[in-house]
Amino acid sequence: VRTQHTDVAPPANVSTHHIDQPQARLAMLGSVRFLSILPPNDLATVAAEVQTLRLQAGHQLIQAGEPGDSMFVVSEGGLAVTIDKSDGPVIVGRLWPGDCFGEMSLFTGEPRSANIQTTEPTVLFVVKKETMATIFAHNPSLVERIAELIDARHKTNVTALHQVVVSETQPVEMRSVLSRIRRF
Repeated sequence: VRTQHTDVAPPANVSTHHIDQPQARLAMLGSVRFLSILPPNDLATVAAEVQTLRLQAGHQLIQAGEPGDSMFVVSEGGLAVTIDKSDGPVIVGRLWPGDCFGEMSLFTGEPRSANIQTTEPTVLFVVKKETMATIFAHNPSLVERIAELIDARHKTNVTALHQVVVSETQPVEMRSVLSRIRRF
């Protein structure tokens, strides 16, 4: 496995959250970019409905190409994000507490775009499609805001993967993302 980025340690400002305490769970989820836009009552719903997943180091959580109906928030631990290249897998990123992943598949229905494996014992919150569908049903204005965030995240990912030149016949524009989320 080749490493494309040199992130080898979590950011210095990361602290361990006591995930079994409702306020700590709510604070962690409220700090996530895709969830911080939710009204307080909807964020509380997400916090009440998330599943906690505890994994050992080396667990392959996501395979590129598989369908996804959930997103994950890292509470503790760390993960490596890899993509498969012709000459082997390449680490393109690291995930630490406070990071989220899987949101593009959750909200757009697209297959998972990378492989994700734990690099140390890890605790994740799992946000399911059903939870977000209920929230979107009574607050449709959130869909447009989520589409903007996903579009920005996609552009960041493309740049990170050194795919700066995107064919004009296949652009991922916010309108396209918005329409996929509305079909959610």
